Amino acid sequence: RLVGAIVLGGLALGCGVALTATSAWLISAAALHPPVLTLMVAIVAVRAFGLGKGVLRYAERLAAHDAALRVGADLRARVWTALVRLGSAATARIRRGELLSRLLADVDEQQDLMVRVLVPVGAASVVAAAAVAGFTVILPAAGAILTVGLVCAAVFAPAATAWAARRTHRRTALARANVLTRAVEILEAAPDLIAFDAAHRYNNELRDADNRLGSLLRRTATARGLGAGLAVLAVGATSVGATAVGIAALGAGTLPGPALAVLALTPLALAEVVAGLPDAAVRLLTALPAARRLAELEQLPTPAPDPQVAADIAPATSLAAESVAVRWPGAERDAVQDVDLALPAGTRLALTGPSGAGKSSVVAALMRGLLPSAGRILVDGRDTTGLTGDEVRRGVAWCGAWTHLFDSTLRANLLLAAPHASDGEVVAALRRAQLGEWLAGLPEGLDTALGTHGGPVSGGERQRLGVARALLADRPVLLLDEPTAHLDPPTATALSTELMATTRGRTALLVTHHPEQTPGLPQVRIGSAPAAMAPALHNRPGLG
Repeated sequence: RLVGAIVLGGLALGCGVALTATSAWLISAAALHPPVLTLMVAIVAVRAFGLGKGVLRYAERLAAHDAALRVGADLRARVWTALVRLGSAATARIRRGELLSRLLADVDEQQDLMVRVLVPVGAASVVAAAAVAGFTVILPAAGAILTVGLVCAAVFAPAATAWAARRTHRRTALARANVLTRAVEILEAAPDLIAFDAAHRYNNELRDADNRLGSLLRRTATARGLGAGLAVLAVGATSVGATAVGIAALGAGTLPGPALAVLALTPLALAEVVAGLPDAAVRLLTALPAARRLAELEQLPTPAPDPQVAADIAPATSLAAESVAVRWPGAERDAVQDVDLALPAGTRLALTGPSGAGKSSVVAALMRGLLPSAGRILVDGRDTTGLTGDEVRRGVAWCGAWTHLFDSTLRANLLLAAPHASDGEVVAALRRAQLGEWLAGLPEGLDTALGTHGGPVSGGERQRLGVARALLADRPVLLLDEPTAHLDPPTATALSTELMATTRGRTALLVTHHPEQTPGLPQVRIGSAPAAMAPALHNRPGLG
C-alpha cells in the first residue's frame, strides 16, 4: 500500500509538472500560428494532465492514509500488548500521561512518518529524476542546472531545516508529553485539587508547561519557514538559470523557440514537488525518537515471564504462599519478606497490615504480576513459576481499590466480567453486592449511562460495582484488594459488612489495613512499617 501511494503521489506530482511544461509549449507554439492539428496532442495532454492530477492526488491520499491507519492500528495493538505483558508491576512507576503519550502521540508520529515523510520524499524523488532526464534531453546544460537546483531545494534546504530544528525537537517531544501528563493529572485529580485549594497552582504549572511547548513549536515553525524559503529561492534561481542557458541556445540555433518556455516555466512547477520536504525533515526528527520510545517499551523485560510451555491446568481453587519475599522491578531490596498464608478451597482469609506494609505486593505475587524473589506461591499445590499468568488468573476474580468504569451503560461495564451473562445474572450480581435498591432507582435500569469514568457514581457505589463485576465473573477464588480504600468511615463499614455476607462460603482473600472490618476471619498480618520501594498501586488507577 505504501509503494502504491508513492507511485500514485509521483504520478500526481508528475501530472502537475507535465501540465506546466505542456501548457508552456502549447502557448508558445500557438503564438506562431501553426496548423491546429499540430497542437491537438498538446491540447489533449493538457486536459489529461489537469484531470489526472486531481484524480491521482485523491487516490494517493486514500492509499497513503489507508496504509498509515493500518500501521497505526497495528502499533497501538502492539503497545497495548506490551503494557499488558508488563503488567502493573512495571507500568506503576510510569506516569499515566506518559503512557498515554506513547499510546497516542508516539504512534501518531509513525503515521505522520508514512504520510508526510516517506510518501512525499519517494514521490518527489521519482518526479525530480524524470524532470532532470527530460531537461537533459531538451538541453544538457539546462539538465545540469536543474540537477543543482533540485539538490539545493530537495537536499540542502531540508538539511538546513533539520539542523535548525534538531536542538528543539527532542525537547518538544518531552514538553508535549509533560503537558499531556499534567492535563491528565489535573482532570483525574480535580476534586482533590479543589478540596485542598491546589487547583490554581496546578493550573499555573500546566499553563507554564504549555507556554514552554508553544515556544518550542514556534522555533520549529521558524526552522520550517527557513527551509521552505531556501527551497523557493533555489527553485527561482533554477528557473532563471535554465532561462539564461535556453536563451543562449536559442541564439545559437540549437533550441526551438517553444522549448525556451518549457525551460523557463517548468522549474516553477517543481516548487510543489519540493515544498513538503523541509517539513518532512522536521517530522523525521520527531518520528525517530518516538519510534525509539515505542521500541524501548516493547523491549522492557517482563517482571513475571511466562514459561515456554503452558501447563494447561484447571482454574485455580486454592492459593498458598510459603516464606514469600517480593521485590518490585528496579528496587534494591524486598518490599515484603517471609509471608506465609494458606487459602484452601471454600475458606476465607484476611490479609492485614498498615498502609504501605506490602499487602499489594503480596497480591501482585499471588496473581503472578511479579515472581517472588524468595519462597514459593502455590496454586492448587503447583508452583506458579511453572504456570503462565493466564493460567493463574483464570481462576481468580480480582477487585482492587479502584474500579475503572467506562463511559458506557451499567450493563456494558458489568459484562466485561462475563460477556455472555444474561440480564438476570447481572441483576443478581448487583443484588449480592447490595446494589439492588440503587439499581431500582436508576432512570433506565441497566441501560443507564455511567458517564466519563463513572463520574456520577459515588465512591461506595463504584466499589460495589467492582465487587459485583468480580462476583459476576464467578471464578473459584475471589481476591478483594483494599475494597474500602478512600471511603468515608460509614461507607467503608457498610461495604465491609456487605462483603462479609457476600463472601460467606466462598474461597476469598480480603486485603485490608483495617482488620476490625473483617470480624471472625482468620488473619495474616504483615509488616509493622511501610515497605520500601513498593508502588502504591491501590492509590492510583492503572491501565491494567
